[in-house]
Amino acid sequence: MTQATDIATARREIDRLNTALYSGQSRDRAFAHWALKCLLADLDPDDEDIRDRVAIGRSGDLGIDGYWDDDVNSRIILLQAKDSPVSRGHVQEFRSSVEMLLDAQWVTQYGNAELRSEYATIQNCLLNDSYSIYAIVAAGGRIATAARGYSQGEGSAPLDVEDGDVIHVKDFTLQVFDIPELIAERHILSTGGTPIVDLPLVRTSKGQAFHYMGGQYESALATVPATSLAEAYEEHRGRIFRFNPRGPQGSNKVNSSVEKTLNDDMWKSYFHMLNNGITIVCDGLVIDEERIRITNCQIVNGCQTVYTLHSAVEKLTPEVLVNVRIIEGASLRSLIETIAEASNSQTAVKAEQLVSPRPEHDAIVRAFESLDPPWRYEKQLGQVRFLSPVQRRSMKDKYADRIVNITEVGQNGAAFLGYPGLASYNLKALFEKERPGSHLYQSLFLGITTAEQLILPVAVARRVSASVKARLAELRSSPSQQIQVADLDWLPYARLHFVGLIGYALRQSAGQQSDGSLLSPEISKQRLDTIEEWYPDLHKKAYEAAGNYITAVNNTTEGLVNLRNFFRNVAHYQAMEAAMLRQI
Repeated sequence: MTQATDIATARREIDRLNTALYSGQSRDRAFAHWALKCLLADLDPDDEDIRDRVAIGRSGDLGIDGYWDDDVNSRIILLQAKDSPVSRGHVQEFRSSVEMLLDAQWVTQYGNAELRSEYATIQNCLLNDSYSIYAIVAAGGRIATAARGYSQGEGSAPLDVEDGDVIHVKDFTLQVFDIPELIAERHILSTGGTPIVDLPLVRTSKGQAFHYMGGQYESALATVPATSLAEAYEEHRGRIFRFNPRGPQGSNKVNSSVEKTLNDDMWKSYFHMLNNGITIVCDGLVIDEERIRITNCQIVNGCQTVYTLHSAVEKLTPEVLVNVRIIEGASLRSLIETIAEASNSQTAVKAEQLVSPRPEHDAIVRAFESLDPPWRYEKQLGQVRFLSPVQRRSMKDKYADRIVNITEVGQNGAAFLGYPGLASYNLKALFEKERPGSHLYQSLFLGITTAEQLILPVAVARRVSASVKARLAELRSSPSQQIQVADLDWLPYARLHFVGLIGYALRQSAGQQSDGSLLSPEISKQRLDTIEEWYPDLHKKAYEAAGNYITAVNNTTEGLVNLRNFFRNVAHYQAMEAAMLRQI
């Protein structure tokens, strides 16, 4: 299909949307609708839901023509649709619009009614630590080269989001798409065994760039064209990353570095020397003079490289090469885990990602799934990006808000057991071997017998976050509450401490000593079933216990100098526990 045919087909689709959903009166909104639908093809959203999200795209939209809260991929998509050519200035203005969106007063004063009504949802996504920000400019005409350069460089710099005294450094991706690119993106997202991958061997003047080792586990070292890896990802997507400790991480330093190399015409030819390469385990490999055929190809290290190569496929000229290690033995789980941990330890991978392939996390997945209604435990961060469109829609319908990941379980579980400082500032200690939190890993992931034991701390933490957010909003809207206005300073730091204090109270009421273990399966289930009855009272007592102690410290001659250090201090938390004991 030619590009002209693509554009003509898209124009007809936009016209149909305009007629069916906008009474033929708003072709601009229909174009925004169509663009957002292309970008969400893997989610297959309902047209009525999209129409609600592009309703903000009219006079007073402050530069935002539509948005989507993509909870499946933990990101917010902010869209500007221009059915015309796009310049660098247009793209720069759009980033500025997103930055101004962080100013609630500005939105309230100048935004249209539709934007104001949706603003709470947008703001929640912007402040959510687990969410990335994707700013998309959809162009109906030509995109200037300078506009693409800006979006791939400084336009995608991380964004600082202020929430009271807390600054969230958010991944920010700015992309521009013309109509053919939107069609291509839709195709990639909507297409979905055992993955078999063919990697062509690079031939040099001195022979093939290839080395083979026999033995119990066959292995090979080879240099292959980067395009072959991008093509493998497009065909198989998440099926070739089932054993990787993490999924695609979106915009981060590693991916930005890969893109920077690909943007340099000189350095891209040295890509195979600058990049760490790819590690693959498989069930079998067959080698001939031209290629390596890999059966059940599983990339256990190099996900970010492959993901970024695919995203920048238009820059992959023949001289862009990648080194790969291929090791037979995908059916041997212990071998996979050893290889994955050893190879990923050489790069910046979170500790919880390295332990995710362990069998105890598979057991937790099954335990969560067996509940009625079922819960989803995501042991592999970013894994939802691998699901097919049908799977994602089904997952959203099946689980709703009953989805947790390994980080949420570990962090809130550690806080619940009385280690909120570690949970806030040294979470890796929970997951790394021979660290101060290794006994917590035993209690949380090896010592449980039912899923409810892990879900209870998460349920408490989610309610604490909502309570703290509501209290902060109340204080900000009522400055006359002078006595409590100081709460604005320390409350943003106290969420996990509240989780710890409530966990302490629950263990005390169960007659359980501080032995570093969760509540029993029976009590955990009972507390979960009745959480709406007891939570308000315990949260109030935790708030008072922490607040009274903080006030007392603040009234001393030393006072509160550094809140971050204050909340890291174990002795301060133990004093709060003592105050909580007096409350209960």
